[in-house]
Amino acid sequence: MAKRAATTGKAAPAVAASTHGHGHGHGNSEGHGGHHGISPATYWKVFAGLIALLILTLFVAMFDLGPLNVAVAMIVAVAKVGLILTFFMHLKISTKLVRFCSLAAFFWLAILFVLTLSDYASRGWLPQSGK
Repeated sequence: MAKRAATTGKAAPAVAASTHGHGHGHGNSEGHGGHHGISPATYWKVFAGLIALLILTLFVAMFDLGPLNVAVAMIVAVAKVGLILTFFMHLKISTKLVRFCSLAAFFWLAILFVLTLSDYASRGWLPQSGK
């Protein structure tokens, strides 16, 4: 059964209450799990990759790499974040707008980190009164 649109008077398509906006309904037991195209096997592979990166982090932490310690740790951390964002937060299958907003949020986070670290690094540059 179709409803009448308030402004045009034309019949609007009837949308079942269980379709929730993306064109297909769910039974009572289905829910959202698994219908977006990422298989459980992929989740296990991502989990294995995260565990491998954890082991790499622990292995690298055993050695003193001097100034490269932070760089290597950040590279591994960025790889972990990439896996989590891509698969667990579904950015791989999201719309371009969602990907853009996520990228903008992390760009803003990077700006905040740079500003905070530049403030911290420059604390000793100016003479302090009373010393």
